[in-house]
Amino acid sequence: MMLVVLALWKNSLDSNRELLKKDIEVNGQIQSQGFLSSGQKSIIVLENLMERLEMTDGDYFEYWEKDAELILKEDQSFKFVEWIDSSLVIRRIVPHKGNEAVVGMGLSNHPRRDEWERHVRDSTTNLTSWIPLRQGGNSILIDVPVFLGANSREP
Repeated sequence: MMLVVLALWKNSLDSNRELLKKDIEVNGQIQSQGFLSSGQKSIIVLENLMERLEMTDGDYFEYWEKDAELILKEDQSFKFVEWIDSSLVIRRIVPHKGNEAVVGMGLSNHPRRDEWERHVRDSTTNLTSWIPLRQGGNSILIDVPVFLGANSREP
């Protein structure tokens, strides 16, 4: 009788492990899809800003700060939006408060310079891994190259 009880108990334990393993896999896939969807939405928001800037050949830039504030208000996953010019200097950042130290910072010697330049040449958006920030903390960064005036892409 004891052997039967032990066999049933072991069988039940094995079944529960398999169910738990499947639950973890399904939940992981759902979370992963949610993260990817959120990331895609964030990329689209920034690419839309890029398109507004390029379509107006930079005239929309006077609204850049307000647009960046709206982006931060609408999507809590964004912590800041910054403008890095073609000489790789951070010119503007929203919110400015708490990020003052990075304004005017040159990034020409930054370890990601080659990666940035490749994405500018390819005109592609870049999504980084989890990386440390110069102003403290860590984040995933989305880099969207913007081409204005003489730097415009050829059709």
